[in-house]
Amino acid sequence: MKTLYFISVFIHIISACIWFGGMFALIIFFLPLRKEQYFLDVVKKLGEQFKIVGWIILPLLFITGFFNLHYRGFDFSFSTTYNKIIWLKIILFFVIVIISAIHDFYIGPKAIKTRDKKLLKYSRTIGRINFILAIIMILIGIFIVRGL
Repeated sequence: MKTLYFISVFIHIISACIWFGGMFALIIFFLPLRKEQYFLDVVKKLGEQFKIVGWIILPLLFITGFFNLHYRGFDFSFSTTYNKIIWLKIILFFVIVIISAIHDFYIGPKAIKTRDKKLLKYSRTIGRINFILAIIMILIGIFIVRGL
């Protein structure tokens, strides 16, 4: 069981790195190019590819996260500060999934298709909010494993 736990933790961390790294790359390397003529075409292509990867990664994070909690003996109560922090992370995960779905399947594609400046700005804002929530998730993960 311990070997399975290590494999699960490895998959969880690699999945988080891929998911966060993809968002980081889009924000840091591609958004500065938004004034370029070809930007929306590049973002459309990258967005389609990252959407596939992201929607494989999110269920992996969910499954491995719950397996890791089970292995560590999490009892799903609100009895301790530790448990409350874990519940915060679980709730935040579902908020990220909802925001990602709105961004990836509605706002983002519509913004790219119509090239509407207001929708494009809204899409960027949603992406940035998700990025900030991802940073918070990583910090909570560190607090859970390393303690407050």
